[in-house]
Amino acid sequence: MDLIIDQVVSNTFDPGATSARELNKKLHIKACYDAIWSNKLMGKFQLAIDQMDSLIFENPDIPWFYYEKYRLLDGMDAGNSRADSLVRWLLRNKPKDFSQIYELSHAIIESKYPDYDLAIEIADWAAEKSNYYFSTAFILDVKAEAYFKKGNLQKAIQIQNEAINLMLPYKSEIPEPLKSLQLRLMFYQKELK
Repeated sequence: MDLIIDQVVSNTFDPGATSARELNKKLHIKACYDAIWSNKLMGKFQLAIDQMDSLIFENPDIPWFYYEKYRLLDGMDAGNSRADSLVRWLLRNKPKDFSQIYELSHAIIESKYPDYDLAIEIADWAAEKSNYYFSTAFILDVKAEAYFKKGNLQKAIQIQNEAINLMLPYKSEIPEPLKSLQLRLMFYQKELK
């Protein structure tokens, strides 16, 4: 941004050049991204990881790549130690603009080697950052699922009720999402019996 301001002040700003630069950056990122996933599919795991690390280093302003790195690392080693180490790093450092927290908690639950405690910690982080009842309700839904899969049905039911209570005042506006939360609660209650 400073560069653009300097160019505007000095009357050398060319919006076309900025657009071309942004387009080239997007094309470069897409090419790198395609190469990363192609290498993973071909079993060249370390090359794919190295490429992802380079992409993160080149683009520190795109924290979404941390989520993609988790997806890349997920299932690569027994116990998922590399993927879980990345999650612990994210929890310690909490990158400011990292917005895929909900998606990450869900990905951890769906992992080949799920760590439900990590998923719960990530969901708590997501709930801290959430300022919208709808997203908070679905964050709590994922947290409840982690407790359910962990075997703590009472806690899963409690948290699922919290999620539903966030949505109840808006039931006429958003009936389908509320219904999905209620169905999951019924499932947890049935499993408890």
